[in-house]
Amino acid sequence: MPLGAGLPTWPGDPLLAISHFGSYDRGHIFQATQLSLSAHTGTHMDSMRHFVRGGRTMSDWQPADTVGTARVIEIAHDEAIPVEELAAHDLQAGERVLIRTRNSRQPWFTRPFDERFVCFTVDSAAYLASRKVRAVGIDYLSVGNTTNGVAVHNHILGAGIWIIEGLYLHDVPPGRYEMLCLPVHLADADGVPCRALIRPA
Repeated sequence: MPLGAGLPTWPGDPLLAISHFGSYDRGHIFQATQLSLSAHTGTHMDSMRHFVRGGRTMSDWQPADTVGTARVIEIAHDEAIPVEELAAHDLQAGERVLIRTRNSRQPWFTRPFDERFVCFTVDSAAYLASRKVRAVGIDYLSVGNTTNGVAVHNHILGAGIWIIEGLYLHDVPPGRYEMLCLPVHLADADGVPCRALIRPA
């Protein structure tokens, strides 16, 4: 997601604030930007510490966790990610999986927060955890919604699965890709902004 004005954030999180402490327009000989934001703004990763007390932090992230082959899976259900749709894809231990839903049909990052976004159910999160994938990405700000988010995160992060949230997969058909997802190296963090790129494998 481009970090800019109008980017939706999770309800209650600090809003993204961008200002300039150096500006040509104010007579400075340089321009320099100041950012104020939650670590869970825009495209970002969650470490286990986000919902698991004593869990791994971003300092424990290894390149192989989110760099390498990834599979994009399309979910047809318009309201949630059901277990049966995940099961049809025969997820394997160690896979990196990106979930494309109806969220990506429109540039959601230019619109206000939508409480009706497609996400995991508690059951589908538990199923994903049982498959022992390495990382999962989703095309909205969270793997869970305002009702089930704690339980969904606990299942996924509790299983040691890294989470990438805030993807936009509009022009990305299902299939296998090479993924390069690099988080900002913020020591011992529960989450950080990241840049996620893919190309056909």
